[in-house]
Amino acid sequence: MPKRATVNPKEAAGLHRLTEQERDRGEQQPEGRNLPIGLYVTRAQNQKLTKIASENGVTLHSLLKFALARFLADYDAGKIELKTETKMTQKMSDE
Repeated sequence: MPKRATVNPKEAAGLHRLTEQERDRGEQQPEGRNLPIGLYVTRAQNQKLTKIASENGVTLHSLLKFALARFLADYDAGKIELKTETKMTQKMSDE
């Protein structure tokens, strides 16, 4: 079992500062509660995320919170465009 990454406050200051700034802008729920969500990732994605967290001296949880907050901020700023594809199907009659 891999060792759990430990948080070095000096190294993680920037990571936590960004998420706290976003929280201060009102992006956290008004009642101050956070809601849990489930997320399945591949083994390769988990290993890569764990490695990034370890290399930066933060927990996986902190890294994921930062990544989500950054994605939402970039999306709101119009920096991310999600493209969708719609397929049309036509039902053939049994005549």
